[in-house]
Amino acid sequence: MNTAVRGLLDAVSKCSDVVRQPRKTHQAKETAKLGHGFLTYALVEEGLKTTAADRAPRDGQVLLREWLDYATQRVPQIHEDELAAQLKLRRQLAIEQSSPGKPYGPSADENPFK
Repeated sequence: MNTAVRGLLDAVSKCSDVVRQPRKTHQAKETAKLGHGFLTYALVEEGLKTTAADRAPRDGQVLLREWLDYATQRVPQIHEDELAAQLKLRRQLAIEQSSPGKPYGPSADENPFK
């Protein structure tokens, strides 16, 4: 098997791992803010519509290997960003809902993630 084919198969395999979602932290997610699922957003909106996936070499062309490698790295980052945004929103809501005499955040027996 030649090097180009082997490289392509490796890239497809990496991207397939993201698509198959073998772990809970990599579940397929979609958010209205992005307008797509995380993988589609990384591949199309960032990977093709910008120069983000044009990495090695930076030559104005996005090779399939670059494109799939980009998505493989970017999807978990998008997921983490979404989780951080949700946590920030929950914290803001907790502050707004707390009364002046009540300390910040939930009490020890409250679950803020219900």
